Amino acid sequence: MKTSRALIGLVLLCLLCAPAVAAQDVEGYVWLRSIGVPHSPGQLKWPSAVAVGTELQVFVADSANHRIQVFALDGTFLRQWGSYGSAEGLFDSPAGLAIDANGNVYVVDTGNRRIQVFDQAGRFLRTWGSYGTGDGQFALPMAIAIGPGQRVYVADREVNRIQVFDGHGQFLTAWGKKGSADGQFLSLSSIAVSPDGRVYAADTWNHRIQVFTPQGNLLKKWGRYGTGSGQLGAPISIAIDRRGDIYVAENWNHRIQIFDSKGGFVRKFGTYGTEDRQFRAPAGIALSPDGHILVADYSNDRIQVFDAECSFVAKWGTPSRDSGQLLWPGDVTAGADGQIYVADTSNHRIQVFREGGFRRQWGSFGTAAGQFNLPASLDIAENGQLYVADTNNNRIQVFSKDGDFLRQWGSYGDKAAEFVAPSAIAVGPSGNIHVLDRGNHRVQVFDAAGNFLRQWGSQGAGTGQFSWPSDLAVDAQGQVYVADCSNHRIQVFDAEGRFLTVFGSEADMKVALGPPAGLAISADARVYLTNTEKHLVYVFDRSGSLILTWGKQGSVDGDLGHPLGIDVGPDGRVYVADSENHRIQVYAPLSQRLPLHTPSAAGAE
Repeated sequence: MKTSRALIGLVLLCLLCAPAVAAQDVEGYVWLRSIGVPHSPGQLKWPSAVAVGTELQVFVADSANHRIQVFALDGTFLRQWGSYGSAEGLFDSPAGLAIDANGNVYVVDTGNRRIQVFDQAGRFLRTWGSYGTGDGQFALPMAIAIGPGQRVYVADREVNRIQVFDGHGQFLTAWGKKGSADGQFLSLSSIAVSPDGRVYAADTWNHRIQVFTPQGNLLKKWGRYGTGSGQLGAPISIAIDRRGDIYVAENWNHRIQIFDSKGGFVRKFGTYGTEDRQFRAPAGIALSPDGHILVADYSNDRIQVFDAECSFVAKWGTPSRDSGQLLWPGDVTAGADGQIYVADTSNHRIQVFREGGFRRQWGSFGTAAGQFNLPASLDIAENGQLYVADTNNNRIQVFSKDGDFLRQWGSYGDKAAEFVAPSAIAVGPSGNIHVLDRGNHRVQVFDAAGNFLRQWGSQGAGTGQFSWPSDLAVDAQGQVYVADCSNHRIQVFDAEGRFLTVFGSEADMKVALGPPAGLAISADARVYLTNTEKHLVYVFDRSGSLILTWGKQGSVDGDLGHPLGIDVGPDGRVYVADSENHRIQVYAPLSQRLPLHTPSAAGAE
């Protein structure tokens, strides 16, 4: 029986480093295995930029996989380089690409606040930049363009400025600051340079395009917020063809618009969706020498290719939905029979594994019985029935352990047995079903058949109130622990919903929690928390003292990327939904005295 459930929505939560903890006689953990087939070469997750090099090779910033991938124009995978890290040739969420006249590839290594340069084979050449707001420093670099004379332009979204460098990274000049006046920006997201050296900037939250001389003098601007032709909804990427026409990808309007060199509307294409010629938050656009239009379709995890008339030609990159492959898993629960049940959230299905191997799956996107819309949490009862929080369908669905649909309840609303984004579910020792009704800031309790029993909580910071709670767990005595996310605390209630206490010491909780994410309670009453910002697991004893932590950001075995759901199996193994790495990580206990790492050391970046 699972005692914890996880928040989905891929919200990045913040957490401070914990104080040092002295080594003591506690049970530590060692990485055992990963569950879930990794994304293969040629598959994309959150592609944010695309560029076309020599021989019509297409370079893609595969942001969430922290790598650059190269394809032929028809989508044939050619090569890749990079993985998560800060050393030369490694990346942290690369967001921008440009290719110079010599074929060298310039990468905006956003999370590392630097520019890296490679040859077309992926061999590292040079780098520049560091975190800061001074000349040559970056706060949040997002885009890059190369103009005449090998001048390199970098757009910094955080400080809303354009910096200019020579091809070797020497600072030349800069302009721009936050604001809505001429020459100012709100969330500067993209830049492009025309053959005559004019600099076009996508001023995203001002919903406009601004045009400058190479020295930063404003020449013209156009655009205002709207959905009509020529209006803009968060322009986020920009490209210029040989005739001087400007192509703009709109993040909010999910389309591409084309303007002439004076800013006059020419045509548009695209709507919201997942079909061909539809987009979900297009993030990058590039033009090939032979006239093709390439769009990085960010939330659809793919590249789409169009001809010069905007007709669909090809697409590639979407992560496989093959059995055993996970996409942003939100939760995991370990059954008494040794089977591991996973909420494969972004694939809208449930997958079942045993000893790391795939066993079966069910579900697809939809609203019918047995279908899901971002299932965020699941739990298994003693009789083997599986309860699933079907988050965006605002309901609970119940299945046999083999995936046979049994029953459901719930709909959208704020009355009893109604939900707004139920994000966590836990079966208590009495068999009652506890649902974290996140959007309504409350806990609802039902019997096993789905009959409403009670509820408690409202939005606020007082005792018994919640602010965007993220998870809940039920211990062997029926006490309910709620991860009160935005209030940065764990509240404990009795089975009837009466407030008992705030869990843990104030000092430990203040340092360790931040906004808590995933929550679990083991058979010996230890409390386990996941932290998505520092990529850590925290362990507390039953009195609330912090005794152990592990984890660091990365993609190798044992590392974590924004962990969400967590469970402790009957055998003491800990299962973590390693969401950004699209896998479940399994850690086994070591029953011996360990020289523990301190939480602050484990959390160092």
